[in-house]
Amino acid sequence: MINGHFVDDSFLIVREDEQSISTTLNYLDIFCKALGSSIQWKKTSCYRKLVHEPPNWLQNYQWKWINAGEVFKFISIPFSFYGHPTQLCIYVVQKVESNLDYWLSKKLSLVGKFQICSKVLVATHVYYSSCWVPSQACYNKLEKLLWDFLWCNSFDKKGFHKVAWEFFSLLREVGGMGILDCKCQCISLYAK
Repeated sequence: MINGHFVDDSFLIVREDEQSISTTLNYLDIFCKALGSSIQWKKTSCYRKLVHEPPNWLQNYQWKWINAGEVFKFISIPFSFYGHPTQLCIYVVQKVESNLDYWLSKKLSLVGKFQICSKVLVATHVYYSSCWVPSQACYNKLEKLLWDFLWCNSFDKKGFHKVAWEFFSLLREVGGMGILDCKCQCISLYAK
């Protein structure tokens, strides 16, 4: 058995046989009793590498079953077993788009939009990409979303781009606006 914990989220890799799973669940029960904690079984997800239907004894557990290629979240970060990286990028872009829809409903000045871009939207992307490498198309799509958001009016979501994106991503010390360049930030995280 291999296990890992992050705050209150855990993952286990267990052999798919009745003895291994039964032993693992007994250990978890002892662990919970010793700490006075509990496991939220309704939020438990299970991935099976095997393609055939799970045996009857395994179907008795009320876990959510994750299929190969399906995107799921662990500590709020999208993952996928044997999925295409494009699926993860689509998830991140959709998350940023849903955030944008909320902020577009507000009356914001250019300075307010700039703050939302630099402190909320870029941070969302950097958080997700600290665990996996987005594609160039994903970076491009995100930059376009941020760029359009900065210059649009709230009604038709269109606007004239008055300054080059490169100016916004330059450091303030050299005359830019200091919005983090998502790609550079992610490369720096990988290098670390």
